[in-house]
Formats: sequence, C-alpha cells, structure tokens
Amino acid sequence: NPDQSVALGAAIEAARLASASAAGGGLFKRDVVKRLADVDVQDRTPHALGMIAINSQSELRNTVIIPKGTNVPCEMSREDYQTTRSNQESIDVHLVQGGEHDGDPAACIPLASYTFSGIPRRPAGKSRVRVTYRYNENTVVDISAVDVESQRELLQEANPLVDLDDLVGGQGYGVSPVSPRA
Repeated sequence: NPDQSVALGAAIEAARLASASAAGGGLFKRDVVKRLADVDVQDRTPHALGMIAINSQSELRNTVIIPKGTNVPCEMSREDYQTTRSNQESIDVHLVQGGEHDGDPAACIPLASYTFSGIPRRPAGKSRVRVTYRYNENTVVDISAVDVESQRELLQEANPLVDLDDLVGGQGYGVSPVSPRA
C-alpha cells in the first residue's frame, strides 16, 4: 500500500532525526535507536516516466524509460528509438507520467514536450536515438537525446505542453521503438 509505505517511511525518518538530535537523552530506548540506525530510507519514483512513440502499426504508445518504484536519484536511457521518415533531422519527445509498462498512452499524464534536432539525414529507420531521463532528488526530470551512430548529443528546445489527444493523427513525435518491448 503506497500510502502506508510513505507514512511508515516518514515516521522512521522522523524518529531517526529525533533520536539523533536528542544527543543521548533522547525520546527512544537504546534498542529502538539501534534498530532505526540500520534502516535505510530511500525515495522512489511514485509513477513510471516515459515518452510517447509510434509503433509499427502507426499507433501512439507509451514507452517507459524510468519504471515506477525506481530509487531516486536515477538516470536511465533507452536507445531503441528510430526515425520514422527519411531525412528526418529532429524528433519530438513528450515526457509522460504513468503507465506501468510500454503500452496505451491513455493512462499517461503529459508533463513536458521537447524537440531534439541535429539528427544526421538518413533513410527512415536508419537513425537510432538514445533518450536519457535524469530524475534528481528534488523530483526534477532532465532529458537529453543522442544520435546513437555518431554519439552526437542532439540540441534541445522546450515546446508548449501538448495534450495526448492532440498527438493522435499528428506526425511530430517522429520516433518508434526498434523492437516491441513487453
């Protein structure tokens, strides 16, 4: 139960801080303080973080990059994205929250939208892109993208937030996973 986990973690951390600041005279018995010292409290992502891509059937799909429950801070990448058009020089990355696995984007909430440019001109499907999400301890997500073949970092431009319904039938997303993931 996520609510109980958060409450228990907060209680343990409060008890650890209270016993540390009490300098010996403390609020807790020594055996409790000793047990609390061995407990490791770690922040975790409350939701999966992914991006919208198009599959081989030209359907929009959520592709998870950071799974729900991942320890924070973290950095995770996927490099199984490929261009969908010949001579494509940019991709749109729509950062979304939600969805346990790769799949239907209907369960996702859009958080941000970016365009990454500087992909060398190649035939459709020949440019592979690695997208990296960095999730820091302040819950800020930083995104970068790299052309896999040249290892050149792509230039990032922030865009206005896009509603997922606006993406249906659009062509701005411009990447698809190279092979389907479960």
